[in-house]
Amino acid sequence: MNVKYHVALSGSNFDPKPLSNLSLETKVLITDINSAGDIGLKGRYKNKPYDFGYVCLQSKDNGLDDLLSFLSREAVSLIVEQAESRELHLCIGYENQCNWEFTVEEISKMHALQLILTLTCYRI
Repeated sequence: MNVKYHVALSGSNFDPKPLSNLSLETKVLITDINSAGDIGLKGRYKNKPYDFGYVCLQSKDNGLDDLLSFLSREAVSLIVEQAESRELHLCIGYENQCNWEFTVEEISKMHALQLILTLTCYRI
């Protein structure tokens, strides 16, 4: 089984840049980031300014707890609250059958952060 968690935060008044410094000494990676006004390098915003801030985060070992714990830290949660859209993406690659569960603690953290959960399952 192959499992990946990503958190995507975005919004028209959202500035993700402060997360760059906060993630340096943690188990969390920033895989994509832009601020409103940055010029896009790909997709529909190529050579055009973004009209929103966006960041995609992933834990270094792809563990959900590291990611949720990072987002729950006081300094980080103040930044997260500014995002209009907060999504937790779970991608599961499987061979025979896909079953998944979350602990009560994980669900509580996701709820406290007001994360929308998306699930993608695909056959390996």
